[in-house]
Amino acid sequence: MNSPNLSPDFPPPPSGPRTAHAPTAGPAQPSTAPIDPLLAARLQRLSEQKAANRRTTPAATTTSRTSPTGGRRAKPARSAKMAAAALSIATTAGLATLFAGNHAGASQIAVATTPVTSPATSSSVAVAANGTGTVAISPTASTATAIADGTYVGSGSNNRFGTVQVEVVYSGGAITDVHVLQSPDADRKSVAINTSALPTLVSQAITAQSANVDGVSGATYTSRSYVASLQSAIDNAKANSGVVS
Repeated sequence: MNSPNLSPDFPPPPSGPRTAHAPTAGPAQPSTAPIDPLLAARLQRLSEQKAANRRTTPAATTTSRTSPTGGRRAKPARSAKMAAAALSIATTAGLATLFAGNHAGASQIAVATTPVTSPATSSSVAVAANGTGTVAISPTASTATAIADGTYVGSGSNNRFGTVQVEVVYSGGAITDVHVLQSPDADRKSVAINTSALPTLVSQAITAQSANVDGVSGATYTSRSYVASLQSAIDNAKANSGVVS
């Protein structure tokens, strides 16, 4: 086998076995590459911050057991109990107020049970609470007890000497006056008797508040006719006022 041609520029390889030689280890040389100024400043700040953290004692920061106002801090369980008690008291007070308001409203409605009567008609209206907060109005039978103010004319009553007719005046439910519309005047004696007797009969009617009068002695016919006409006027007043006697 022919050996390869070797270039005359390189020496021939040594003959015999080849041994590997490990490089000789020398002392490490520090790097001579330049350091970035920004990186150096950052490293310096980190180093200073770390040193400052070492000087700070973690145990120094403890939680205060006092409240900002100087008293002891309330325990969570105790605070919850106090809040629950306050809420219960407020709820009870609110319910009591509500029930009191409903009771007062019901009382006010229940009072409105007085019949309302119109003087001009014989009908009346009863107002009553129905228990639901509303007021029911329904017409009822006549329940008026007082005669409406006004003047009521009675029918004429005849006797052997003439006719007596009166009208009765009511004010505040009472007879306040009686006007004589007609009286016997055919002769002088009748005029004299009536002139004396009629004022007395009027006074008796106002005192009795009815036609139940004593009459006047010596004027029997005039007294009887006067009572009949007065009773007719009173009946007319009651009928027009819705009073049932």
